[in-house]
Amino acid sequence: MRIKQNFHCDSEGYSAELQQRVQQVFEYSSHIDEVKKILNEIKMESADLYNLFITEEEQNKKIEAMNSFDQRMQTMINCTFNNMKKYQEFGWKELIYDGDIDDETVNKS
Repeated sequence: MRIKQNFHCDSEGYSAELQQRVQQVFEYSSHIDEVKKILNEIKMESADLYNLFITEEEQNKKIEAMNSFDQRMQTMINCTFNNMKKYQEFGWKELIYDGDIDDETVNKS
């Protein structure tokens, strides 16, 4: 596709509506580019503002708290899975009645 430098040359073959629509599309595209540039500038300035209010020490504390929470959640998940495994191996009646009912275990080994 070849782009002509003079947009008015040889455009008589196109209807006025089509010419107007093409012009609107070009204007809309240029506005999108302007908005993207503005958003990028805002993003860069907001990063500086974020660092102004939150110090590196506070960021480290935040990361440490998140890691601690993740570790506790992993421990809780492991405990839950272990309890489910015991439930499957010994049956719920043995867990509730401390193993008093020997004839109703799931796995007799």
